[in-house]
Amino acid sequence: RPLCLPPTRSWTTCAGSWIPTACRSTAFDLNEVSDAFIGTPEAEWLAAHAHEYGFIIRYPADKVEITGYKYEPWHVRYLGKETAAAVYESGLCLEEYLGIDSVYAD
Repeated sequence: RPLCLPPTRSWTTCAGSWIPTACRSTAFDLNEVSDAFIGTPEAEWLAAHAHEYGFIIRYPADKVEITGYKYEPWHVRYLGKETAAAVYESGLCLEEYLGIDSVYAD
């Protein structure tokens, strides 16, 4: 199933960010946005089980060069159980799985 890509009618803006309003893919941050979450039992559990509930860790530690973002164990994206499991089991980050890059045109 395709993910929504901004800007389309299914997206709105909020504080300058594109937010999906009727989309199968939603991202959010758990806990506080802080490196203090790294290595906690909660972060370890989330990394091991998020896909079981339809989520992925959006910016994995071993994919910084591909995503362009530092490791953020608190930042999850909902893809649905089937797609999240496929991404998780592939060992790929979302960019690799979708065959895209994180470089935005000017």
